[in-house]
Amino acid sequence: ETHTKELLFIKVKNCSAQDKTDIFQMAQVFDMDVVDIGRKSVILQCVHTEKKVDRLIDVFAKQYPNNIVVVRSGSVSIESINVEDR
Repeated sequence: ETHTKELLFIKVKNCSAQDKTDIFQMAQVFDMDVVDIGRKSVILQCVHTEKKVDRLIDVFAKQYPNNIVVVRSGSVSIESINVEDR
């Protein structure tokens, strides 16, 4: 068994004050961190499985069409610790 995760950054551009409130709520629901905020932009980050990262991108792309920038690391993995070594 392995542990596999992917790093995701999403920048939402051209945000209104209401958009920022909604984005902060979405970040809480989806276990994301707000890592930077500007007058009209917010950057979120998270570490999740590839499937969850895909779903998050879909959600943000539908909510903020043409206003997101996505950067993802690709999957990284490590083998689980042997049960006998625990």
